[in-house]
Amino acid sequence: MKLHEVLQDKRVLAGDLWIRPVGWQGPYAYCIYKDELQFVPTSHGGVSANLCKIKDLIGDWEIVTTDEVLK
Repeated sequence: MKLHEVLQDKRVLAGDLWIRPVGWQGPYAYCIYKDELQFVPTSHGGVSANLCKIKDLIGDWEIVTTDEVLK
């Protein structure tokens, strides 16, 4: 799915599920919190996202559970 498609999922918009570019490994993703895209997890919960790689923005994205990211 593309970024605009994952951001239309109601579970993602509610903050119940997280998103990340396909191929990302490790304990990182993005979530929606108070209508803002945040990078998670951090030592402070989430921080405002800074998407700086164009290939990530235009590439495929996946919806993931918190358990998948934090395992």
